Amino acid sequence: ALNQYMGKMTDIVFDTEGTLDKYIGDAIVAYWGAPLDVGDHVNKAVSAAIDMLEALPAVNKHFVEQGFPEFKIGLGLNSGECSVGNMGSDKIFSYTALGDNMNLGARLESLCKHYGAQILISEFTYERLNKEKYDLRIIDRVQVKGKTKPVGVYEVLYSYHPLKKNEQALKKFKEAYELYIDAQFKKASDLFQEVLNLVETDKASKRLQANCNKYIETPPGPGI
Repeated sequence: ALNQYMGKMTDIVFDTEGTLDKYIGDAIVAYWGAPLDVGDHVNKAVSAAIDMLEALPAVNKHFVEQGFPEFKIGLGLNSGECSVGNMGSDKIFSYTALGDNMNLGARLESLCKHYGAQILISEFTYERLNKEKYDLRIIDRVQVKGKTKPVGVYEVLYSYHPLKKNEQALKKFKEAYELYIDAQFKKASDLFQEVLNLVETDKASKRLQANCNKYIETPPGPGI
């Protein structure tokens, strides 16, 4: 099952002109823009992530037919400069990418379960993205290791994402987040509840509403 899954997802990396770095257990590490400049590497990377999510239902359907478990995946993407080249010992080495920007991508992937998301990108990817091409929402600003300032974290929506299919819920979420940032916690909490009335499984709304309720009881200091 893992080989079939890896095969399909690796094909998507190659189809979008990405470079396969390595497999780590059941994880795939890939990057775009090295060793060759493929042009527009940020949009190609995000498109690859969406293609992987779009391919997953058919993969899982095939697994069910074979008696295999279904796969659930999370993807993290970041953009920036890295050290890229042959690294290792004088006997064994591999062509790979290293640096804080690679590490941030991995940390975003690990946050997917926390936010109930499947594609998370950093603000550094968001800034370079063709925003008219994708449906996105900011879901938090987080302090990550290696960064002195909180980093904006955005979720990329795919075709069967609950908020992709409910434009009203997505609009309300964005409005609620703005109220949350503006420290209008009661209004934000009420609006997050409206989102949950439309899409009760939205984990990001549940977490942010819980934050709002906490801040209503114990107001935070300057900045959230």
